[in-house]
Amino acid sequence: MVLSSLTCFLASLSQTPSFMMILRTVTPEDKSFALGIQFMLFRVLAFLPAPVLYGSAIDSTCILWGKKCNKNTSCQYYNLDFFRQRFLGLQIFFVFGGLVFFFLSFLVLKRADSAQRMKLEQRKSGAANEKQDMKDSKTFLIYSNAQNDKQESRERKDEKY
Repeated sequence: MVLSSLTCFLASLSQTPSFMMILRTVTPEDKSFALGIQFMLFRVLAFLPAPVLYGSAIDSTCILWGKKCNKNTSCQYYNLDFFRQRFLGLQIFFVFGGLVFFFLSFLVLKRADSAQRMKLEQRKSGAANEKQDMKDSKTFLIYSNAQNDKQESRERKDEKY
């Protein structure tokens, strides 16, 4: 009972982060499409095969099958220990599998974010260097213009004499 409650709690914790991750990482014009794809994948990869997987796990724990016209019908007696282990084992497997994929996507997004920040810092430092170069060139132009003006004034004085 405690293990079932724990897996349900962990599964409920994954719904909001997946929704928020989609909303924060997708461009605004693609958000509705991304949410549609996410819920479509939930249905195709989780809601459709889940009854088949859980049904086969439950059926594998049957000890006594009912018979009607020499064909198996529904199970009449289950091995409850195997039933519990297989049912909770599937829950734990899928919940922790989902957590692994969330963790992997977190690492990928964190790496992409740090790469984007480094590019931004390089652009800023490049812009700062460019501004410094512009200041240096302005200073050089001002200095060279001042030198040219002095030279011209000397030449004018020499022409007067």
